[in-house]
Amino acid sequence: MRWFGFLLAIILPIIIGGPRSKPLAPNYTEQLTISATPVVLDQNDPTRVRTGALTLIAGWRLASPSPQFSGWSALHVEGGRFTAIGDLGTVLRFRLGRFGHPVDAQITSLPTGCAQTDDKRTRDSESLTSDGRSWWVGYESRHRLCRLSSDFIKGEAVYTPPDMKNWPKHSGAEAMVRLTDGRFFVFAEAAGSNDGTVPLLVFAGDPTDPTTAVVKARYRLPEGYAPTDAAQLPDGRLILLNRSFSVPRLFESVITIIDPAIVSPGRIVEGRVIARLSPPLLSDNFEGIAVTREGQRTMIWIISDDNSMTWQATYLLKFALDERTNSAVKQRAVRPSLP
Repeated sequence: MRWFGFLLAIILPIIIGGPRSKPLAPNYTEQLTISATPVVLDQNDPTRVRTGALTLIAGWRLASPSPQFSGWSALHVEGGRFTAIGDLGTVLRFRLGRFGHPVDAQITSLPTGCAQTDDKRTRDSESLTSDGRSWWVGYESRHRLCRLSSDFIKGEAVYTPPDMKNWPKHSGAEAMVRLTDGRFFVFAEAAGSNDGTVPLLVFAGDPTDPTTAVVKARYRLPEGYAPTDAAQLPDGRLILLNRSFSVPRLFESVITIIDPAIVSPGRIVEGRVIARLSPPLLSDNFEGIAVTREGQRTMIWIISDDNSMTWQATYLLKFALDERTNSAVKQRAVRPSLP
């Protein structure tokens, strides 16, 4: 087992990191069939449905024969429509039919000017948010933000904010969310430092507009984790999906909540962990999170990125959030310690 762990530690980062500079086939528009196989939260105890403040309502392993169905890094759910973008520079849209089977599924490419190239370093889209009229997508490797039309056909603006230019190469705008008040929160995946925080940029409006004012803060990571996606809860707070990778446990996730009201220039924002997805619970490279409402209940949707690897999978999980969490979560912001 020690030799197995040693080999995994060497081989897996190479396998996962390899495709980043690999030439890719051109994207194309495709109507596709997606199968959905129900999954449980804990294979050792199929009756278990709860982790922290989240209760599993349903979960599926999604699969498709399409070679483009892979690598989903961000998720948006609204009006029964699911939208995901991912590593290949593609857009996936579908609805859930009876018993959780995806219907009306289509894959299209992100438009020229944003990501339509054959190089993964320029096509790797990681974050997604919308105001109902436009979409914003964040990219890593060659850091930039792109605003697109509501149908994803036209790229309306592309911009690299100066504060993003020196972010680590593979640690771009991993999580981005537009708040109902018009602000945009953009989280880096990593910091290039060892202080346990990552850059958090708060834009007063459209982040692709060079004249938009920006506040620089930092997000303190749950130890060993990095943010992968964010969404806004009905009460105004932000829910963040954070992921870690280690040997031999592989992928693990924690979900945190922060209050955007406490963010100010130079502040370090800490959230509270409300749930975990780690062995023996279902675990994979969860990268996308979205929020919907069903009556009086808040639903949390999570999707995984399979990295185009056969030993991983695309999971779509639906959780109900314990509403008592809204009043129980305490937030705090601290100033960075002076040297």
